[in-house]
Amino acid sequence: PQAFVGDRYIGDDDDLARLARSGELAKLLA
Repeated sequence: PQAFVGDRYIGDDDDLARLARSGELAKLLA
């Protein structure tokens, strides 16, 4: 599975989990 924020590809679920843990996901969604 792939994760998108808007039209931006941000990686697969493993990357999404890593981003969420690192706080980067919150920055992308801000």
